[in-house]
Amino acid sequence: MVELGNIYYFMFLLAGAGIFCLVYFLLRGRDDRTKKTVFFIWLMLNFSLHFLKQLIPGYSLPDSLHKSTAENICAVSTLFFPFIMLLKKENPLRDFMFFIGVAGGMGAFLYPTEAFGRALNEPDIYRFYFCHFTLGAVPLLSELLGLYRPRMRRFWVIPLLFLCCEAVIFLNEAVLASTGIVSSTPAQFFDRDIRNNGFVFGPTSDMAGLGNILTAVVPSFMKRDITGLFGGGEMYWPVVWLLIPGFVYFTPLWLIMCLPAHLRDKIRAGRKEKV
Repeated sequence: MVELGNIYYFMFLLAGAGIFCLVYFLLRGRDDRTKKTVFFIWLMLNFSLHFLKQLIPGYSLPDSLHKSTAENICAVSTLFFPFIMLLKKENPLRDFMFFIGVAGGMGAFLYPTEAFGRALNEPDIYRFYFCHFTLGAVPLLSELLGLYRPRMRRFWVIPLLFLCCEAVIFLNEAVLASTGIVSSTPAQFFDRDIRNNGFVFGPTSDMAGLGNILTAVVPSFMKRDITGLFGGGEMYWPVVWLLIPGFVYFTPLWLIMCLPAHLRDKIRAGRKEKV
């Protein structure tokens, strides 16, 4: 059973690190077309598994249909990354792929909440690790192998594209609720503790300290119940509440993520000048 810090937790981490290094060294001397092809196929396998997981024990159609939609950030990434990979490396969507893939995919791989308490004989645990490892490894390998370079000046794009990602999740949730794929009353739909995938409806009430940090910069009017569904109590405006936190917290994170590539480019430029 996987628990934080136990042998099985580190077993998956070591396996991921080994696969990452293996792919890196296998592709390091290859041409860009080969690298892109490998990464596109890898992402498409993950894309396909997002739907094929319905065949895994534990999933049961039609009740589990929502699991194959864009119901959270990693699901949106899984569905869009193969096609973003086909874009030119200067496209802002490639920046967002790098940001959300490394931060979100690798973050979930390092702190696998969905894997905790799961036994190793459950097939879905391997799907979970493959999915999130893919989302983090492909963008990072693309950067290390020269297929993409993060640009510090694109800091303003990241929060805006994150809001677009959140909007996709919101629309997806609206379709699921309106079609009856998930059962939801209007109050349940906007409740931040019910099906609040991606924190579209605000931080969940159990987030404690982290929730307080996120909401410290949210204007009070974005926390007001404008629907009347909560008796005028606290209700975060869907998606919009993340606008300021996105710029405040994602901007420095993006700059930190860009720093290694920036420093590496400076070192290489210095070596060329000496030659």
